[in-house]
Amino acid sequence: MLQQKIYNLINRDRKGMWASRIYDWYMLVIIIASIVPLMFIEDYPVFRIIEIITVIAFIIDYVFLYLFTEYFNIYYFISAILSFSISVIFNYIASIIWVFDVDGEKSKIKNFIVFIALSVAGLGINQVIMWYGVEVISLYYMYVKLIATIIVMIFNFITRKIFLE
Repeated sequence: MLQQKIYNLINRDRKGMWASRIYDWYMLVIIIASIVPLMFIEDYPVFRIIEIITVIAFIIDYVFLYLFTEYFNIYYFISAILSFSISVIFNYIASIIWVFDVDGEKSKIKNFIVFIALSVAGLGINQVIMWYGVEVISLYYMYVKLIATIIVMIFNFITRKIFLE
């Protein structure tokens, strides 16, 4: 059943299927967004680290969302909170170690509080998008999660760059 849904989504022969159009545009944006950091990879090696951390955090979030919802029968909205929280913990540790030049004058506790506050804001954005996409537009929750992830990743990177460095 899931395979049929995926096939219907990516099948170009189905004219008028708006979910397929959203998928096509989403893939186009992801491809372009993936190419841009590669243009600067030699000048800015931090992009390679950010790319790796982002991909791992996304996989953690996406896999746990699916596992919690499909295997543990947890309501998708709660699963999204749990999976997001797990990926935030990973992202915090990885970002502090490898990405951001955290201000040494600020205490680690203050940095952690700022990180958590920004993550809670990101979680709020994630949950609004999940609710709207699933409950209002009636999209499959895993598709909505892809859209939410892009928006929250951009929000997280910009706000963490501003407040943690």
